[in-house]
Amino acid sequence: MKKNYVLAACLFLAAPFLHAQVAADETKKTPYIEVNGSAEMEIVPDEIYIQVTLQERYNGKEKITMEKQDALFISGMQSLNIDTKDISLADAQSDFSSYKWKKEDALARKSYVVLVHDAALVSKVYTKLVEIDAEDAYILKTSHSKIEEYRKQVKINAMMATKDKAGYLLSSIGEEVGSPILIQERETYDSPYTISQRSLSSNVAFEAYNLNASDIGFKKIKLRYEIFAQFEIK
Repeated sequence: MKKNYVLAACLFLAAPFLHAQVAADETKKTPYIEVNGSAEMEIVPDEIYIQVTLQERYNGKEKITMEKQDALFISGMQSLNIDTKDISLADAQSDFSSYKWKKEDALARKSYVVLVHDAALVSKVYTKLVEIDAEDAYILKTSHSKIEEYRKQVKINAMMATKDKAGYLLSSIGEEVGSPILIQERETYDSPYTISQRSLSSNVAFEAYNLNASDIGFKKIKLRYEIFAQFEIK
């Protein structure tokens, strides 16, 4: 029993010392600086996706079948040296349009996505679509074949900017940057699908615009990233 009393008394006497030690440790925490760093890059898209719609139709009493339009479309794209691997089927469905002389007739509709790599070829594709009397076409999206590499580089640049900022701020008061304590990706801005080219929605529009390469202007893809970081002050 006496041993228990002695232990309790020791702990009671040591409590103020332990509290003082914790407080002292708190004051010894390494000071740090908080900074934001950002970087951005603009790149010209080299992947332009065109969605094309083919629609069965009548030329007088003659039905222009989907099979015929498919053949014209594929041969037309190949004549522009567009590889078949850059042509994919978007969807295929039947559009049950009513006709007074044949109400039971179903007109098929089919959509393709064509990948091209510059504005000049976009113009040639539209010209070819006019020739084959395509139903519809528009720019679906734009991107870049190395977009992931550019994203990484911009983030690296933003990270480097945080350390650079911390460095010159601390040097102004005679201090130096230490090791990072915290790093967070804060703000991102990525516009790979922003375009300025007009949509074309009918054969009449194709013919009216009479497109050439100078008519098509694609906005640059803008990448912007911001990093928040804490650095020790040496």
